Amino acid sequence: MTDYSMPDGDVVAVLATLDTKGEEVEHLLGLLAARGLRGWVVDTGVLGEPAVPSAVSRRQVAAAGGAELDRLIADQDPATALAAMADGARQVLRDLQASGHLRAAVGITGGKGAALFATATADLPLTSLKILVASARAEVLARIASTSTTVVFPTLVDLMGLNELTRQALHRAAVLAGSGDPTDTRTSGPRTVAVTSFGVTTTAAMACVTGLRQQGVETLVFPANGAGGRLLERLIDEGQIDGLIDLTTTELADELLGGTASAGPDRLCAAGRAGIPHWIAPGAADMVNFGAPDTIPERFRGRNSYRHSEYTTLLRTSPDENRQIGELVAKRLKGGTGTRRVHWTGGGFSDYDRPGGPFHDPVADRAWLGGVKSDLAADVELVTTDEHINDPGVAAGAVEWMVQALAATTSWGHA
Repeated sequence: MTDYSMPDGDVVAVLATLDTKGEEVEHLLGLLAARGLRGWVVDTGVLGEPAVPSAVSRRQVAAAGGAELDRLIADQDPATALAAMADGARQVLRDLQASGHLRAAVGITGGKGAALFATATADLPLTSLKILVASARAEVLARIASTSTTVVFPTLVDLMGLNELTRQALHRAAVLAGSGDPTDTRTSGPRTVAVTSFGVTTTAAMACVTGLRQQGVETLVFPANGAGGRLLERLIDEGQIDGLIDLTTTELADELLGGTASAGPDRLCAAGRAGIPHWIAPGAADMVNFGAPDTIPERFRGRNSYRHSEYTTLLRTSPDENRQIGELVAKRLKGGTGTRRVHWTGGGFSDYDRPGGPFHDPVADRAWLGGVKSDLAADVELVTTDEHINDPGVAAGAVEWMVQALAATTSWGHA
């Protein structure tokens, strides 16, 4: 139970340590007010006295994180205090998001505060507006920018009072915070279908994109490299995707065998939770990703592998491993809802899995099909063909199926 009050209208949440960033916060509040926006300050400091008032005090933030402020101060353990205040700020923003009044979240921070802001905003929708004005070192800001949808404005100099550089960064943050409608989680544009892709399934992915666009469908292409799969599942859960052509399910192979491109145990689950049309193929399930050859685990040494690039070595999956991957596909689809089809491409799973290719192994490919069949839910359609994953007919069939599924499950119409 929280002891802070939610605002009665839309606000820009401003996270900062008010004992050290008070002047910058006060300046930003003025910039926001000049644009008709209301700031809602969350104090994440634990040192001196706050220089400006806050909507949520540091004591309330600590309590939201399951800690007592006085204890955090007395213990003088910066790492523990940072973690507690980050957890508390995360809960505060969750509550604000649930209230429907969060227009944007802005952090004004140094290095440790940048990490706190990243944690505090981690549960907000990917499409929400998150802005970080920070003096943190470039490596920290680059990591935040590359692993989230946070817009970063580096101050270039330390945040110890206002100057020309910090005023410019705060001005840009205020302009951006006022640029969008916080109620718009989706635009009124065309339907959006996600397509999963890898270098060895690019031909099919590009054909899917072209075919869908010709039918008036917008596409989002996700690289099946672990991070791409995690982002895909999250966007589906957030309602940003209307259908999924899961052409490339190689991340399951990495999950099973410890490769570098695992998307984790939620891969293939979000579409079933959302009930959106889901078309699934074994694209690149013939391989597991590792780094340079010497990074391949000892237990796999001597197996069929291929040097894909200077930084990537691919391990060919065995018949037994492919069977397990197929079983995992069937297991993940169980309990889901929506129109679903599994399409097995008997002619090969990747550019390397074709006659004469380094990974051509029809026995292993058929084992994937056996694994799927062993536990596939009755409401999931199974189609088997002798086509290769990159044959034109596979993409054409996926597009035709998706367009029909969208038309059957929504009021959307296509050209």
